[in-house]
Amino acid sequence: MRGSSVYLLNSLVKPSEQRVLSILLGVTELCGEGVYMMREKFERCAVYFSGFMAVAAGAFGAHGLDGRLSETMLQAWETAVRYQMWHTLAIALLLFCQSRTPKARRLAIRCWFSGIVLFSGSLYALALGAPSFIGPVTPIGGALLLLGWLIMAVATLKTSTSPQADQ
Repeated sequence: MRGSSVYLLNSLVKPSEQRVLSILLGVTELCGEGVYMMREKFERCAVYFSGFMAVAAGAFGAHGLDGRLSETMLQAWETAVRYQMWHTLAIALLLFCQSRTPKARRLAIRCWFSGIVLFSGSLYALALGAPSFIGPVTPIGGALLLLGWLIMAVATLKTSTSPQADQ
């Protein structure tokens, strides 16, 4: 059944558009292994960009915002930078290590990327004077960051510790 839907989709979409469509839909069958590699390449580039932005935001906070923000808002900025960097490092670790739980790994990475955007992004916005209605977004992002850690913990507990189980 799955094969026939992929065949139908392939017949309706130009070969040049199949790759883009498969990435957007997360369907690896359209272009085989190449799509997986492209998705992983995108995730790696995104984690590099997140690390770059965390360092840039930290430098901006230390040198560009000092004296311009209240102490409370400067602490919120620093919290956003710290959480962004720690979770960027966690994503990088998962991307570069082999995982016995690939589905959990992908889900945790998605939770962490989303959590970084919502948690750190809302703190950055609030520190820079965004309206207070942005505030409730912060705990949603925090919950996604926590969920990513729980997903990996549960997946690890569910995996077999026997070397024979991996073969």
